[in-house]
Amino acid sequence: MLYLLLVFYILLAGLFFVRWLDFFVEDEEMSPQMRSLSTFILVLATILWPITVPFAYLELLKFHKKNKQLINLLLDLSNSKELDDINSKKNLTDSLSFSISNSSKFQKEKN
Repeated sequence: MLYLLLVFYILLAGLFFVRWLDFFVEDEEMSPQMRSLSTFILVLATILWPITVPFAYLELLKFHKKNKQLINLLLDLSNSKELDDINSKKNLTDSLSFSISNSSKFQKEKN
């Protein structure tokens, strides 16, 4: 049983490391000092993935909850089949602009 848990831990740690390394390598604007700090954090987060992943998921849920209206609007926009109609495009654009302005006002009020 312990062997199975160890294999599971190492397998997932490897998968997380590869995925996070992809994000790390794609960021070309990092300074050398930031890159060395990020490398340390990448290794530490990989080792502590049973703690890191749930907290990252909670952050993702919080972000989704805070921006749910905007996310749903963007999903509807991408799934919409009626974008050929100019009036529909204008209405969706106006709604999107309104949602973004309300979201930024809400964030300013919250701070």
